[in-house]
Amino acid sequence: MMVSNEEVRRRARTSTISEQIRRRRWRWIGHVLRMDHHQNPHIALTWAPEGKRSRGRPKETWRRTVEVERQKMGFATWMEAITAARNRVEWRKQVNGPILPEES
Repeated sequence: MMVSNEEVRRRARTSTISEQIRRRRWRWIGHVLRMDHHQNPHIALTWAPEGKRSRGRPKETWRRTVEVERQKMGFATWMEAITAARNRVEWRKQVNGPILPEES
């Protein structure tokens, strides 16, 4: 009898690798957003490079992935995310709760 990967994950009470990565990414982002805004990780997270890329399909970057996920989580701006991250209990509920659905 065949057992699907989804059934194995359900029985093991675990999530997909992509969901685990998303969860850990947002736990780290919450940590960085709570840092003083003069520290290097906070500067790197909120830094936007100047200039334009060459023609063609836009690159799938870490920054663009996070921007899309931030909007799906309901944060219109990074300031909203910073405000939410300051309340650790609520941030953990949001990050560890139902994670964003995987894109096909």
